[in-house]
Amino acid sequence: MALKTTKDAVKAICAADPSVNDAQVKAALAELDGEGVREMMQGEPPPRAYNREQVAALMGCNRKTVTGYAKRGLLVPIYSGAGRKRAQAYTGESVTALLSGRVSARG
Repeated sequence: MALKTTKDAVKAICAADPSVNDAQVKAALAELDGEGVREMMQGEPPPRAYNREQVAALMGCNRKTVTGYAKRGLLVPIYSGAGRKRAQAYTGESVTALLSGRVSARG
């Protein structure tokens, strides 16, 4: 499946995740109609890191979905501390790749 737009990527991600409901899909697509994600992805390089809540807000999904994407290797975690048990954030590059459809959420 070739994804031509960010909206196509969001639709594909949402369709692949059974925890995403119609209201969340509509919210994510409405955000794309505004400036939010498109502005972030154009021009300036992405921020170095996003926390789980920020990724969830950008993608219009819940935090557990973000954790699932990370477990499948779609998001690159950033750990802090010696234990490395829980990601503190995710790299901006991996978030941008997932949003733009360069990686498949169907994993």
